Amino acid sequence: MDGRERKVLEAVQGHFGQELLANMIEFFPYPIQVFDRDGTAVLINRAALEMIGIRSIEDSSKMYTGGRKKFSGASNT
Repeated sequence: MDGRERKVLEAVQGHFGQELLANMIEFFPYPIQVFDRDGTAVLINRAALEMIGIRSIEDSSKMYTGGRKKFSGASNT
């Protein structure tokens, strides 16, 4: 295997690994939430969405209040 073939193989394996990890997090049966430093949700898996009672990560922004973006825990109704 030459250098070019190795780079292609590594790129494919890296992409597969990232996609596999993303799917594992998304379908993990327990809630997972990741927030950036200012408190904005950057990842919420399906179990967390169901627990919180929202349909998408975009809907989670409606559940923050005030300048500090504290999670209110309210439903999306």
